[in-house]
Amino acid sequence: VDKKVRLEVEAQRRKENRAQEPDEIQQARLQEQSLRQQALREEESEEETRARLRDQATRQQAIRNAETDDERRVRMIEDNLRHQVLRAQETVEERMSRSMADRLRHQMYLVEETEEEAEIRRELNREQTANYRAAEIEEEREGRREQSQSRMERLREEREEDEELLRAMNALEHAEIIPLETKEERTFREELLAARNRAGVPRTHRAACKTLASEDRVPLHDCGEMTVTCGECNARHFKGEQPTDKKFTQCCAKGKVILPPPKECPQPLVKLLQNDHQ
Repeated sequence: VDKKVRLEVEAQRRKENRAQEPDEIQQARLQEQSLRQQALREEESEEETRARLRDQATRQQAIRNAETDDERRVRMIEDNLRHQVLRAQETVEERMSRSMADRLRHQMYLVEETEEEAEIRRELNREQTANYRAAEIEEEREGRREQSQSRMERLREEREEDEELLRAMNALEHAEIIPLETKEERTFREELLAARNRAGVPRTHRAACKTLASEDRVPLHDCGEMTVTCGECNARHFKGEQPTDKKFTQCCAKGKVILPPPKECPQPLVKLLQNDHQ
C-alpha cells in the first residue's frame, strides 16, 4: 500500500512539473524519449514486440472500459483533432507511405485472425455503432454526418493527389528509360504500340457489358427462408444472419430498441383488410 501511495504521489508531482516546463524543454524531452523508445524497440525480438503490443492493447482496453460516455466523446474529439493536425503537416510522400503501411498492417491483422475472432470483431463493431447512434442526439448526428462527408471529400482529394503523384513518378521513370533505349528497341516499341492500337485491346468493362448468350451457366444464389425469429422483438431473419450469441442487432439492437405497440386500425379499414365488407 505504501509503495502504491508513493508511486501515485511521484506521478502527481511529475505531472505538475511537466505542466510547468517551457515548450522548448518539453519538445526536447519528448524527442529524447521518442529516440530512446525507438532504440529499445529496434533491439527487441518479434516475440517481445507481440507481447508488448498485447499488453498495451489490454491496458488501453481496460482504461477505455473504465471511462464514461463524456470522457469517451472528449477523447474521440481530441484524437480526431490531433490526427487532422498531423495529417495536414505531412507531405504527399509521407501520406502515401502511411496509407500503404496502414493497409499492410490491416491486411496482416485480418490474415492472422480466425473466423471466430472476425465474427466477434464484427459483432462488437455493430453493437458499438448501434449503441453510439442510439444515444446520440440530433445535433451530434448532424455533426457526425458532416464529419463523414468532409472525411470522404478529404480522402477523395488525397486519392487524386496520390494518383497524380504516381503518374508523375511513372512519367519521370519513363522519361529516364526512353533515352537509354536503342534505335532497334524504339522501333520495336513503336510497332508494338501501333499494332495494339489497330487491333484494339478488349477492356474489362466492354466484356462486362456484353449480353449473356445463355443464363443457364449463372449460379443460383438462394438465401433460404426467413425462419429465424428474434427473441426480443420477433423479427424474422435469414439463418445466415444469426450471430454466435443468437441475439440480433439489425432489428432491435438486442432488445435495446423497444417500439410502441401499433395503434388499432379504424373500423372501416378493419373490415376492408379482413374482407368482411359488403
